[in-house]
Amino acid sequence: MKGWTQQELGEQADVNYKFIGEIERGQQNPSFAVLVKIAGALGIDLPEFFRFESESLSRKEVEKRLIDIAKSLP
Repeated sequence: MKGWTQQELGEQADVNYKFIGEIERGQQNPSFAVLVKIAGALGIDLPEFFRFESESLSRKEVEKRLIDIAKSLP
């Protein structure tokens, strides 16, 4: 929405732009600290990363999905 390139986001978040690209392509998983940096650079609260406009899930449903995803990680 901001129209930034990966390099611009990387500079604003103090994260290597190549890592930003790898996250976008699903090749890397960001740490919690990196998510906080990216959210801060974008000027949004961290939970906003997990809000999907096309879905109207309850908080419980979102929590369950996130827990299921976390359990499936190595």
